[in-house]
Amino acid sequence: MFVITVTGGTCKSFYVCIHTDKAFNCPKSVIINYISILYSKIWNEALLKDNLDLQCYIICDDFEGLISREEVLQQPHLTQLYSLLSNQTHINRRNLGQEDVTIINIYDSPSIKQLLIDYRSQAKVLVLDSFYEEQEADYPIYAKLSLGGTFDHLHYGHRKLLTLALLCCNRELVIGITSSSMLSKKSHQSIIHSFIERKRSVEYFIKSLKPTLKTILIELNDPFGPTITDPDIDAILVSSETIKAAFKINQIRRGKGFKLLDILVTYRTDSVILSSSFIREKISSKFNK
Repeated sequence: MFVITVTGGTCKSFYVCIHTDKAFNCPKSVIINYISILYSKIWNEALLKDNLDLQCYIICDDFEGLISREEVLQQPHLTQLYSLLSNQTHINRRNLGQEDVTIINIYDSPSIKQLLIDYRSQAKVLVLDSFYEEQEADYPIYAKLSLGGTFDHLHYGHRKLLTLALLCCNRELVIGITSSSMLSKKSHQSIIHSFIERKRSVEYFIKSLKPTLKTILIELNDPFGPTITDPDIDAILVSSETIKAAFKINQIRRGKGFKLLDILVTYRTDSVILSSSFIREKISSKFNK
């Protein structure tokens, strides 16, 4: 784990780098499941510490295109490095490019080798962070993948969704962001971020993880966006609570003669507290004290 100080000597941003032992040939599907678990655990910790603006990025060198450990280590604001490895001879401050980085050992973290995942081979609906009837050693890759959301106060559910999308897309990622007019009936309207702010947050997060991927961000003025007009999209990534919308999209595509989208699903955990509405409620309650 790499801890980066942003302002005022207080940690506001950190990277978690997953290291896999090549000798165990860990399936990438297991790593995806582990990433999902980590985002949920980190959000729970941030919530307990009342630190909702803590920024986290999870990376793994096993996936091409993501920012590498070496690139993170060269960032100028890096202040601390936590490692699971007891032998630190492979790391020195000269390689880090700065002499004031604190190196800390961690010995008791859960092993990725203990996490198992099964996969339904070539299914039209794949749940990325759950269990399946048959084991599959790899994870799905699509040339053109789509997803959508409001992305207000970019939280850990958003971060997990976007990270999984980056892992499953190798050419073009199409992201629909709900327009401000479609959010007019949401709670605590006055503190909903503007479309520009929400778009900027999504762009920044993606560039922090996979800067080379072509990304198209579109303002959504209806529930479907380009998924019902672009015949070249291969798949859609949704949360478990919005899967019905994906089925509706495929129904419309079938009527137009388009190929059906593969549906990738990630489970929505802690839905009561892991939401933009919950964050706005927390912010509003602080203002009203």
